[in-house]
Amino acid sequence: IIEFLPDATFAIDQSGQVISWNRAIEELTGVSSGDMLGKGNYEYAITLYGSRRPILIDLIGETDEEISNYYTNVNRSGNSLTAEADFLVPGGYKISASAKVSPLYNQEGEIIGAIESIRDITDIRKSEVDLRESEIKFRNLTEYSRDGILIVGFDGNIFFINPTGLLMVDADDCDTIVGKQNVMEYIHPESQEIVITDISHVAQGIDGYISQYKLITA
Repeated sequence: IIEFLPDATFAIDQSGQVISWNRAIEELTGVSSGDMLGKGNYEYAITLYGSRRPILIDLIGETDEEISNYYTNVNRSGNSLTAEADFLVPGGYKISASAKVSPLYNQEGEIIGAIESIRDITDIRKSEVDLRESEIKFRNLTEYSRDGILIVGFDGNIFFINPTGLLMVDADDCDTIVGKQNVMEYIHPESQEIVITDISHVAQGIDGYISQYKLITA
């Protein structure tokens, strides 16, 4: 089972010697199972961190405070422990990874070692950074735009309104509008049918176009 897991996985016995080293971790580290099985003294740490030191699989019995000296986002669920860190891979590249460790039991339910799985989350972390940067750019664009900008759901509920939009409807605070008001409350009856049609067009995937409405202020 361990051999064919998609995540890089290895196991050690109670003495810290490697007893399993699957194909995925061979690909991740560039070290074959033949060269790693039976090795102890934190030999496996060298392939991931470039130094001989305790890693998550060795810290399962330590406090979260101690683990936080080496890892971030430490979380426990039952007997399992997950945390995140940057690992070194062949070629000197650094990746962000999520590691999960659990005790390894024999058929009698006795702990005979520990097992660790490692998942590459570099793309996820990069996407999160890109998203934060995108949100900052969006916020700057909307906050200082001289156009009123609103984001509304297909049901008309207002999710966002910028300062210029607040001025247009004579409102003082976005907290009284966002998540509490429907855009139709600010649309003159003469224009409500147009707004409903426009929202319907957007829901159908029709590209943006210019439309005109009459508004009612607060």
